[in-house]
Amino acid sequence: MNLKLRYLSPRVQEALIFASQAHKGQVRRYSGEPYIHHCMNVGAVLLELNQSENTVIAGLLHDCVEDTHVSLMDIYLEFGGTITELVRACTAPIIPGANRAKRKQAFLEQLKQSSVEVKTIKLADLIDNVPSIVLNDIGFAYTYVCEERALLEEALCDGNPVLVKIANDILSLSEEIVHLNERLDVDYED
Repeated sequence: MNLKLRYLSPRVQEALIFASQAHKGQVRRYSGEPYIHHCMNVGAVLLELNQSENTVIAGLLHDCVEDTHVSLMDIYLEFGGTITELVRACTAPIIPGANRAKRKQAFLEQLKQSSVEVKTIKLADLIDNVPSIVLNDIGFAYTYVCEERALLEEALCDGNPVLVKIANDILSLSEEIVHLNERLDVDYED
């Protein structure tokens, strides 16, 4: 998907520039592409579904607090309370000393209580992340796909129905790929 600046509202353009600056120099761990591409893909999915301007902006900014120097206060000062709340709800809670499973469970519980808009942003995030991880790190993909399946079934299932269907299809295909890879690994070891 591609975000064409001339078709974006001034506020969405501002958010895209803000996210680009925040993620400047970052690359995606699994593919090596500039991180902002992921944020743009999430925003593009939301635009395709004619989501509200606030939802699209929050989609572009959804990883800023978690993955950059940007704080919720920075987002509040730049974009206001509504977008800040959407981004906050999309941000995994920090739990000092907790292992991955506990952090993921806490985030799942947080998302269960979230709005349809937040769930829709996270669905767009899942739709972009899962194929990238399956294609670029099949070893981690098994864990990640299982986590995302739980997230979909337990917390995101009442998000945007179009994205729920797409996410389910992507996860089903990813599960098949992961299981096929496991079988091939076993076959080669024999």
